[in-house]
Amino acid sequence: MKAGMPTPRRIALITAAALAVATVTISAGSASFGSSARPDQASPSRSSGVTPLPDAPHVGHVKGAEYGPDIPIDNPHAVHAFKALHQQMRGQISGTRPAVIHEYVGTSFDESTSGAQATQSVSTKIKPADPNTTLYTPTMYPSGGSCIEVSTAYFHTSQVVAAWDWCKAITFVAQVTIDKSFMQTYTLHRNYSVQIVQTDPSNNTWTAYLYNYKASDWESFFSQNGTSQVGLAEGWDIYELYSNLDSQGVSYACADLEGRRVEARHIMVGVDGSLVRATPTNAGHDYDVPLADFHCPSLVYNMIRQYSHWKAIG
Repeated sequence: MKAGMPTPRRIALITAAALAVATVTISAGSASFGSSARPDQASPSRSSGVTPLPDAPHVGHVKGAEYGPDIPIDNPHAVHAFKALHQQMRGQISGTRPAVIHEYVGTSFDESTSGAQATQSVSTKIKPADPNTTLYTPTMYPSGGSCIEVSTAYFHTSQVVAAWDWCKAITFVAQVTIDKSFMQTYTLHRNYSVQIVQTDPSNNTWTAYLYNYKASDWESFFSQNGTSQVGLAEGWDIYELYSNLDSQGVSYACADLEGRRVEARHIMVGVDGSLVRATPTNAGHDYDVPLADFHCPSLVYNMIRQYSHWKAIG
């Protein structure tokens, strides 16, 4: 963890009764979810508004998803940038070179939690002008030994939602392009929803799902088993980027994100087998760096609701 950051917190588990949100039971052996939705919800297996119920049907696969070593995001620059970010989070990089930064701010998940869900912003208009700038924002990785991280990834040549395999390949293994079809199917009000849960504890299998707003169901994006190599006990849902600095010391990402909304809301974590709202009892800000480290004078960041809703305007 970066020098000067808060140390990982040890917390007592919160009971579901203390949360005024729907919960989902994570069952072993399959993507089977029980319902404990509020009685005022007409259909506990369907969602209303932009935030899907955790226990909506889990069926089918993400349309347009690409897999394997030949996917565009699995390239040396994208992989190097992603690894560098996480090496810094682990404290393996003590500083940054004068011309490059790799920074992050947002919600950390306490290590006693397992699984996560969030509704996150996505855009077809965020396109880094500098070939060496990569924006992984928002990016979500649950605590509990997950094999999968899912990132909203913006590059000079492409924009994708991508899955990173932390157990075996240790690289990007799946992507779906952020295009018109994706926006029409997997978003509402320019937000998409992602869920990552353990689906078989016997061999530590994890599955990432994206929510299909047309069909009102969760669709499988990527699944993997094994032992996580992430090297961190806590998970996260954070604003994260890797960027060069210009001759004035300003991040190239500043212009790319100026006036653009990057947001994660309705962040949930797994507590006692159920997905519940992230709060100060199960989450925190353990990976935050000072905003000045982003080298972007126009950046505005707010934790709107601890720790289930953050928003940045670049």
